[in-house]
Amino acid sequence: MSNERKSQVDFAGTHRKAHIDDLEGLVQFLRHGLSRYFFRLHGHPDRRIRVVFFEGDAELASMVDERSNALLFGTGKDSPYNDHNPDGSRKPDTCCAKLVVEDLDVADLPENRRMLAEVLRADTEGGQPHLSMANIVKTLHNHAYDADQSSHDFRMFNMWKKFSDAYARRERGDEPKRTPVEIQVELGENAVRPGRKSILRHVVIPAYAPVRELMKLWLVMLFGKRAFSDRVRPQIHFVHTDEDLKFGKGSLEERDDTLFIGFTGGQFGPDVTVEAVAEALKVSKMAQLHMLLKEFARFEETPEGIEFLELPNAVAVLNSHGTLEAHEVWKEVANILDAYEASGVAFNSAITDGELVMSEVCGVKFGHGQSDRTDLWKKAHTQRGAKAFVQRNSGGNVIIFLQREVQHLVPGIARGLVVEEARLCGLENGGTAPLLAELEAVLEVGGKLPGAPHWHLWAEGGFFLNGSSTHAETPTKLSLETVRELVESAIVEATVAPE
Repeated sequence: MSNERKSQVDFAGTHRKAHIDDLEGLVQFLRHGLSRYFFRLHGHPDRRIRVVFFEGDAELASMVDERSNALLFGTGKDSPYNDHNPDGSRKPDTCCAKLVVEDLDVADLPENRRMLAEVLRADTEGGQPHLSMANIVKTLHNHAYDADQSSHDFRMFNMWKKFSDAYARRERGDEPKRTPVEIQVELGENAVRPGRKSILRHVVIPAYAPVRELMKLWLVMLFGKRAFSDRVRPQIHFVHTDEDLKFGKGSLEERDDTLFIGFTGGQFGPDVTVEAVAEALKVSKMAQLHMLLKEFARFEETPEGIEFLELPNAVAVLNSHGTLEAHEVWKEVANILDAYEASGVAFNSAITDGELVMSEVCGVKFGHGQSDRTDLWKKAHTQRGAKAFVQRNSGGNVIIFLQREVQHLVPGIARGLVVEEARLCGLENGGTAPLLAELEAVLEVGGKLPGAPHWHLWAEGGFFLNGSSTHAETPTKLSLETVRELVESAIVEATVAPE
């Protein structure tokens, strides 16, 4: 669709499991697109345009009437907001969100400058912190359970929109909607304490508490039965003023079944670390919590190092400039922490010998395996020390991962893939020369391999992808054994005659 004149748009769409730049592109379009487009109303007046999520052209065609005008984000051959070239390679120094704000001439708005710079960095550079919003989106895609994929995609979009809108208000200088609640409590002698196995009926926390206090609340709600009686699921109270501490004819402070989190004088006050709460609940050594506890320890020790789009800052912005009630903020944070806990469980589950076979080639630890697990390459590196890794899933798609220290193997592996794929098509050595010449340009910036467009090189990360969790691709006809052998050959070649 041409953007030269004001056109009607009926649908806005992007691929399933959309990345953070695609989600921000959609948000920016819905926020500013009225200046460029007419929208057809769909039901409720506030729903000015229908947003769809799809996997491949066939599913898009089943959702969108061919007579309708659909504008695609982060995908689509003719879309102005596709940050990929026709051959699948990335357009340099841009992302979907940046293309949208530049097209709508809103890139220089105060609320967009920092946000777009951070989203672009997250999308193009990688290496984001564990609890960055970019990684949170990916973790929720992979580990937040929802039987209906469409519902999940919409929920992800709505979650990101809430954070993005709050950031926009903060960055343009809007007054905070709320300020932190600071209340001191005095507990009675019989106040509930971890380890006494007393019944815990109430948990009290300041409304719009910082994320470290919400993390403590999450630990108590998920693992409280380890330190308290598990016969009753406690009720959560979000306190805005002293009046909210009244309960019945008395006060929550006087009860012997109430736990206070984030209050000076409470059992788990602001001076109590997340690690200390985990220890009190006897979960500090749980493997699936290791990375979460490590990150929160970093937040507490060096708060000045928290990045713009890391969870503590994002929740602080949502608290101060968002529109959610306190219990709704808690629900969003709890969903995120649940997904990370599920990710930790999956990551720390044992690798079977059938899934991963390890070898050593010229001093390089090399793993390969047949599995549908999306985290196998990470586990091969962290648990077995693999520097190079090949995986084939049950659908026949193959991926090759290289750690940074062996990414000099990329040219040799790329040449091997091009030659082997060409042989499957009946080309002999002489016929591969033009393809290898074309390959030199791809090695610089990444993209689809010449003669083998179902293989994509992500140059920045050292990945060869024959399809991914967000982009379906025709499976290669190369066997796992053939790909393993060509990677081993590249290792040997680089060792004997390093580039």
